[in-house]
Amino acid sequence: MPELHSNDGLRGELTALIAPLRAYARAMCRDASLADDLVQETLLSALRSEAQFTPGTSARAWLFTILRHAWMATLRARRREVGVESEPLSQAPAQPDRMALLGLEDAMARLPASQREALLLVGGQGMSITEAAAICHVPEGTIKARISRGRSALRLMLSEPPERPQT
Repeated sequence: MPELHSNDGLRGELTALIAPLRAYARAMCRDASLADDLVQETLLSALRSEAQFTPGTSARAWLFTILRHAWMATLRARRREVGVESEPLSQAPAQPDRMALLGLEDAMARLPASQREALLLVGGQGMSITEAAAICHVPEGTIKARISRGRSALRLMLSEPPERPQT
């Protein structure tokens, strides 16, 4: 088993990156409990594999990549499960700002996963195109295209009047 205290630089960055990891995980899975589990799994995996981390490289990109892999594994496992509820039950709040935020969350959820992920990494987490491309294992041009298509789709969805229930 590798020595866990061999990379103090990485360990020093872990604490500072918990909040951005949680924000990214919550935006991806839309479930606070599952997001916290993903972050915990990410941190444990990083500590188990810290000998593989190259000092001087981006710990942020490395951790986001681990989190993304954990999320994809969770999605694959959920597809195999039978009877999993996809949406939590919730009550619509009365506050207009909260409603607008829920509208944005709903619109983000309707985007293809690849576009949502690109927007969350670059727009939500402030990563560069290069960092996001490395995390997603795609060329920079692909990330740019996903962001462009995602923004266009969001503009369209958010400009549409809300559907009224049929009575």
